[in-house]
Amino acid sequence: MPKDGLLAYDLNLQTNVLTPLLDQTVYTITSYRNGYVWGYMTTTLGDGPIQCKSLVGSVTLRAKST
Repeated sequence: MPKDGLLAYDLNLQTNVLTPLLDQTVYTITSYRNGYVWGYMTTTLGDGPIQCKSLVGSVTLRAKST
């Protein structure tokens, strides 16, 4: 997935200024059971390091993710 055009925004709470950052986030859902999904996500924001995090979520009866 190319980074060009994939922006996230960083809000400085002291100055109330938004700064655009290049964003690349990949979600990998590794399992599903009883309405819950889990897996991990890998994110790169701007020139920062790659971050890997776990994720968990649920799916409603109307197939809306939370």
